[in-house]
Amino acid sequence: MWARQQRDDAFAELARYSNAITPEQAAALGKQIKGIQEALTLAQEENTILQKIVQKRNEVGCVFPREVILPSGLKGEVVAFDPRWRFVVLNAGEDQAILEDGELLVNRNGKLVAKVIVRRAEKNRCIANVMPGWELAEIKEGDAAIPAHPGS
Repeated sequence: MWARQQRDDAFAELARYSNAITPEQAAALGKQIKGIQEALTLAQEENTILQKIVQKRNEVGCVFPREVILPSGLKGEVVAFDPRWRFVVLNAGEDQAILEDGELLVNRNGKLVAKVIVRRAEKNRCIANVMPGWELAEIKEGDAAIPAHPGS
């Protein structure tokens, strides 16, 4: 009876090991884990570099200016102008495809009055700052605005 119990225990232990991985599988998994650890270390280093780039970009502003293309048929109108803070409110917004950093030419009767850059776009209106050196005449309510860089 004692020998039978030892045999059953030995078979149970053998069954546990038969479900285990082979030495070859263990070696392959070890290599895979090492590769994953190296990839993680590389990703962490890249993340640190990217964080530094973002921090520097925020410190100095946008290093790479981008040209925002607005729809060629876009038309807006000045509904308010603040001469002290040099900004306009236009009656065109996201619904008319206005994008932040988009540049618009403000004109009156076909004559250029100013160039503005959109700083905030809302559903049906936007707020734009007058670009330095581009106010050629006093902006007035009712002045028209069209894209400075129209798309197709």
